[in-house]
Amino acid sequence: MGRRAKPRNGFYILVCGGVESKLLQAICSKQVIYQITMKATHLFVGTVCSLFALIIALPSPVLAGRYVINQSPETLSEYFGEPINISESKNGAIYTYSSFELREFLPQFKNVNLSVLYVNSRAKSISFNLNGEANAEEEFDLATISRFYNYIFGYQPSIFKRLARQFSGNETIATYQYCLGDGVAASFTLGGYKQFLSGGVDLFYESKCEPPYVNLKD
Repeated sequence: MGRRAKPRNGFYILVCGGVESKLLQAICSKQVIYQITMKATHLFVGTVCSLFALIIALPSPVLAGRYVINQSPETLSEYFGEPINISESKNGAIYTYSSFELREFLPQFKNVNLSVLYVNSRAKSISFNLNGEANAEEEFDLATISRFYNYIFGYQPSIFKRLARQFSGNETIATYQYCLGDGVAASFTLGGYKQFLSGGVDLFYESKCEPPYVNLKD
């Protein structure tokens, strides 16, 4: 007789051995095949579940970058270094950071600086300021905003959708707002015949710019 083994249900079955009948061998072979099939099925299901969990865990674009808006000065110091100046305004505290790395993203602007407006110690808007540069009128386009966004958040904007345009005094000076995706909007003012950039660009949170962007117009 063959060797005996005790399965999990407590019954003894005959394990295939040397002198069993063909019937017992067939039954045993089916049992082995069944066990192998079940193990393979469990392995396949486990692999599929693991892959599905991995796909769910993959970061969205905003998570692939870094959180900036509504973060504390301590968090932003990890990104931009310690502030080189802190001043108070009627809207909140303005922290100015070194713009050395920012100028690598915006090489056409020599005097640009980086500042963040904090309200109750939370970042509400992030700005680059031109400081009256004379050549700004020749160098600005939407690609400039994209590079600034990339520097701040660590990835490219997902959309460019205009939210608003407001004229100031005449039809040659207007302030624009654009959705850049993931809850971020940009505001800037263009003026003059060539529509040069005035002041700088502000990035801030706007709920209309949250995905899936179905209510935004081209």
